[in-house]
Amino acid sequence: AGVITDDIVKRDSQLQEDDQKNGYEYFEVSVRGVGTSVLAINTSKVEDMFNACLRLGEYARGSPKSFNPYLQETVKMICPLIEFKHSPRVRIPAYQSVSSLVYCAATSNHPSAGNALLVATLPFFNRAAELEEEADYLSVL
Repeated sequence: AGVITDDIVKRDSQLQEDDQKNGYEYFEVSVRGVGTSVLAINTSKVEDMFNACLRLGEYARGSPKSFNPYLQETVKMICPLIEFKHSPRVRIPAYQSVSSLVYCAATSNHPSAGNALLVATLPFFNRAAELEEEADYLSVL
């Protein structure tokens, strides 16, 4: 699993320059038995997910009554990002935003909503803790 093949991204330098302007960064990797390949990562998408997690958490904490109608959809979007395996830059703000979402739910008209949301997110945190390799990132959990 995870073997990098030649079809990943081989382009001429002009296409790479155009893609870098569109948010892609290129990394050359060597894989035993396969050789050297170029790996493209859309870093602008990672940055977008990072910012979305931060902002949604801020909105939920800052305006809980106004944010409450969007809470369920936000939780559905944030929870998978807690386990985002490609970058801690996405996982960390996803972890952190959950406390704001729980706060938002707790300030709703249903006092048990905050507890229910916390219980619903625990399986995501448990799986994330099992997958996390960096001790610094585990401390955020």
